[in-house]
Amino acid sequence: MINLASGLATNGTIGSASHPQWLALNFASGGLTVNGGASVHGAVLAPTGTVMVNGNVNGSVAADRLILNGGAVLVAVP
Repeated sequence: MINLASGLATNGTIGSASHPQWLALNFASGGLTVNGGASVHGAVLAPTGTVMVNGNVNGSVAADRLILNGGAVLVAVP
């Protein structure tokens, strides 16, 4: 579990593709931007922020706003 005070943008891989349940990203404010070619494997909680996916998210997202741009992939993992 990683607790962040504000937003984050990633250009690489975060978390384990084979074990997305091992990672939880919790944002106190702000949200997450997953840039093209980047991947996040885990749960994302951004209750007051936006999660913008230009790459891939393998896990779950709970956010105020979710934006999936062209080519983005969101794979739900329970």
